[in-house]
Formats: sequence, C-alpha cells, structure tokens
Amino acid sequence: MHSVGSNCNYILDVGGTLIPKTKDQIIDPLFEKWFLEFECNHNVYLVTGSSRDICVNRIGIDVFMGAKRVYCQHGNVVYEGDIEVYRNPWRAPSEVYSFLESEIRKSKFPNKKGGHIIDKPGYIRFTLLGSDASDDEKCDYRVWDNQAGERDKIVRRFYKRFPHLHAEVNNKSSIGVHIYISLPNKDKSQVLNNIEGKVKYYGDKIYWGGNDYSTHQKIMERGIGNTYMVDDYKHTWELLKNETSVSKSKG
Repeated sequence: MHSVGSNCNYILDVGGTLIPKTKDQIIDPLFEKWFLEFECNHNVYLVTGSSRDICVNRIGIDVFMGAKRVYCQHGNVVYEGDIEVYRNPWRAPSEVYSFLESEIRKSKFPNKKGGHIIDKPGYIRFTLLGSDASDDEKCDYRVWDNQAGERDKIVRRFYKRFPHLHAEVNNKSSIGVHIYISLPNKDKSQVLNNIEGKVKYYGDKIYWGGNDYSTHQKIMERGIGNTYMVDDYKHTWELLKNETSVSKSKG
C-alpha cells in the first residue's frame, strides 16, 4: 500500500541532504532504517556528484538499491539497482587539454600540487592547485584566488576559445578549488530528463553557484514541482515525515 504522496517523484541530493556534511561521514543508522521504508512506498531518485562506490559506502547498499534510479557523477552515470543503465561517453577534444595545460604553466600560484586534470564520466575536473593538495592547502588557494580571480579569468578565456562547451567554477565549499568542464546541461539536473509527473527536490545547495541550483531552476521553469533547501539530513527527515504515513518515530 502506498503512502501519502506516493504519486510524486522524490529526488534527493546525497551529501548534506541524506548524510552529514562532514567529509567521509555515513548515513545515520536510525535515519537509514526509516528511509528504507520510505523508499518502499515512494518513487525515490538519488543524485550525487560522487561515484557509485563512494555513494554506497556513505548511504549503504540497501538505500542505494532501494531507489528507482541513482544518478552518480553529477548524473553522468546512472544505475537502476546494481545495473548501470547509462554512462555519458563524452570526452573533451585534445584542444581542451592543451588549453588547460597552458593555463597550468601560466598560473602564478606558487605552491602547485599534482593531479591538475582529472577525467570523469562526462566531464573534466580541473584545478590549478592540484587535487593532491590537503584541505589546508585548498583553503590557502581559495584565499589567494579570491584576490587574484584566477579561476574566473580562466573560465572567461575558456569560453572565448570553446563557446560550445560549459565551464563552471566550483564554489560549493570553503575548500572548493576546481573548475568543471563539460557539454552544456550535463550536471545534476539530468535527473529530470527521464522522470514523468510532479517532483519534489531536496538539496543543501539550492542557491546561485550551488550544485543543486540548476535542478531547482529547471523545476521552477518547467512548473513541474517544488524544491526544498535543507540544513542537514535531520531537516530532510523532518520534511519527509510530512509526506508519508511511515512511522514518525526516530527509534
């Protein structure tokens, strides 16, 4: 028997929405038990910037398998249960890599680390600092970049060279140091491409520059539902309780 709201599609971000914001945290066991029952009675879709393995490690295999679909890597790899049903095959042309390598050489930041260009399914994660940097080093780069505006300048130069592609500065946290490069619209909003009917979207970064904003914007433009910016997983839990007849007890 379906609960109240079962005709709606529930789309949920993972980090900061289903699990604590702190890096490497996992789902609360009491919330996990409750959410599994919610998944049994509702159309639930999950969307995350993480890979499948990282997502499973953080929310558990049961929650992962309980969703109708899980959109990993910003929607570029999609799973139904344990079956991969879609993988974005896009790879940037060689000219893009040459451009990025020239920007690394030109950068005036003095303390570069390794791992500047990381290929992901459907996009490139690029950083002048280097992905091998520590959190403290990332914070130092953010302070420097706030003054130098290096990433914003790179994005402007990128669009002059590649106007048909998309480049976005990642400012999702105090240690965000990346630029994401992809085809247009290949972000978390891809979750909306194959869902019919009304939706309710829950995310912790539904603001300009946040990685949930594009999904919010498209839902509003299309008039297909509502979005909810949450403070943490406890806030998500409270909101979802209003959508269901599943037990309101936290255990």
